[in-house]
This record gives sequence, structure tokens and C-alpha cells, in this order.
Amino acid sequence: MNPNSKKALEAILVGGVLVVSLNASAQTGACTGGTGVGIPSDPTAFVKTSFVPKCSANVNAVYLDSGAAFSVAGYSAKGNQSYGGSSEGGSVSMCTTFGVGAAPTLSPSTTSGCS
Repeated sequence: MNPNSKKALEAILVGGVLVVSLNASAQTGACTGGTGVGIPSDPTAFVKTSFVPKCSANVNAVYLDSGAAFSVAGYSAKGNQSYGGSSEGGSVSMCTTFGVGAAPTLSPSTTSGCS
């Protein structure tokens, strides 16, 4: 292999790892007990303009911004089902059922909104 080609390949691999690590994001709260939590803007993220979601009373929700997609999962504290949706699928669907008063673990997936 040409030494210049090897250096170029190494630079591309290192650059690719940096892009992936910058775009990877942990889930973050969007609604807590019906109160919206600000979702910040980021030029490397899917959300380009910050906003505060309007949340119905008793709603808890988390979001995941992977840079290429945005997903959300949530539930009502008075209900027994959680729901999720993603920019990849464009729809919302039921994720899980749980006992009334119990809080499910929310973990949105970038493909469907449900993990």
C-alpha cells in the first residue's frame, strides 16, 4: 500500500470516529410530570432550533437525537401504556404496557421510537 494512501485512510477512519462520537447522544428528558424541558439546538444534531415542548399534565417523555434522526418515547402517569415515535418512521406506536402507578423505563430507538 502506498504510504500516502495509508495516511489518508487513517485520517478518514479517525475523522469518521469523531463524527460518530459527536453525533451519538444519550437520551434526555423532554417532559417531567407535564412540564416541558428545553431541547437545545446543535449544528451537528437533528434539532437545529431549540424549543420547549408543550406537555400534557402527568406526561413524562425522553428524546434521543442521533444527529441523523430524532425519536421520543413517553407515557402518562395516569395511564398504562408507553408510546414512541421517530423521524425515521414518521408515526407513533405503542411501546409497552405497565401497571397503573408504575413508571416504565423509557429508552427511545432512532428507528421506531420504542426500544
